[in-house]
Amino acid sequence: MLAVVAFGVLLSTVACSAQLPPQCHGTPNLYPIQDAPPTFVKSVPNGKLYTVGQGDETISLVHVFGTPYEMGYAYGQLLPKETAYLINNMVAHLQQEVEQSIDKYIGKDMGAFVAKFGLSAALDLTYELTKDYSPSYFFEEFAGLANATGLSYWEIVRINMLPELVKAGCSIYGAWGQATATGGMFQLRALDWDTSGPMQTYPVITIYHPAPGYGHPFANIAWAGFLSSITGLSSARLGMSEKVTDHDFGTSTRIGIPFNFLMRDVLQWDANLGAAITRMANARRTCNIWLGTGDGNENRANLFQYSHSDLVVIDDTTVIQYPSNDTKYTHPLLKNVVYWGVNQQCYSYVLTQQHGNITAENTIQHIIPISETGNLHANIYDLANLILYTANARAGNETGPDNAYDRPFVRVDVGAAFAELPPTIKIA
Repeated sequence: MLAVVAFGVLLSTVACSAQLPPQCHGTPNLYPIQDAPPTFVKSVPNGKLYTVGQGDETISLVHVFGTPYEMGYAYGQLLPKETAYLINNMVAHLQQEVEQSIDKYIGKDMGAFVAKFGLSAALDLTYELTKDYSPSYFFEEFAGLANATGLSYWEIVRINMLPELVKAGCSIYGAWGQATATGGMFQLRALDWDTSGPMQTYPVITIYHPAPGYGHPFANIAWAGFLSSITGLSSARLGMSEKVTDHDFGTSTRIGIPFNFLMRDVLQWDANLGAAITRMANARRTCNIWLGTGDGNENRANLFQYSHSDLVVIDDTTVIQYPSNDTKYTHPLLKNVVYWGVNQQCYSYVLTQQHGNITAENTIQHIIPISETGNLHANIYDLANLILYTANARAGNETGPDNAYDRPFVRVDVGAAFAELPPTIKIA
């Protein structure tokens, strides 16, 4: 039986690799998926720490319970060293990167400000321009983290303002029904960004178990100290993905809710795709980005051209218009698939090749490594079954391939994680 399976994988690899278009430079990822159950590490009041994955693929799996302040405090108790590492190194690292290439990381409207006053000042300005539109529970959680770790509250705020200020290239798909092997809902969130810094040193999956009145359980896939969301899925079977755009869909502003706060609000509060769309439509939106939301209960997904002035809802019948004849924007329609990627010609090709048979496994083996997307972290959500597949870029002390899409993936049963019971430790 194993020989038959291995032969099937080989045939799939040959079929996907044959006659690739010249824009495709990657090779299949045939590492086995790591699927061992979580390993318990420790508990604190309102929190538990496990690990998932083995060796260089080890990831912290954090459970936090309670009010926003209590959850932030528990997080800090569980990961004090790891959080301090990111908080103390990330902004300084990015300041050096930005000085070398402002246009690569910062929008033109803020480039001159960053060049004159520095990245920290730009992050502080981002906070000032967005705080009136940001729910208070974010800052309560930041305060809990600061008090538990002794770290600067303002440095924690700055780290969580980064996505609103800086650029990252990414890829999204939502696939369901006739596009997938099971008929269920699969979603990709591949993050392409700077891999030379401290981000991937301490990857963290945080499972939030909010107190009554603060939403429902959800998972935030990020790094130590990063509490807003650019990657995640919820117990309501909603998934969120994001991608930068190189062409504006509408107007933009720096005044409004940071998109990474809005993404987390969708995960924490919204029961279905319709509620998520209503939230986006009613928000004081800021920048031009792509967002993607999948719904595992309704078995469908949408892309969004998201800007201050407009929210364009895209389904699998939408012809995406770009004001350019450049073939890099190739976007053939695929039934029951919505998508946009960093290497669009290759990305659309591999999705077309796998159409009708899309799974988490062949996304890992073929779609993302061949189109080379998801260098910092890569995540596939099986929203029907609440399973996460995740990989991270190589940290400085690790071995193996550099990019997440080429490394072993870890399978996490987030459905079971959402049902985790709170710790029995009592506060003296």
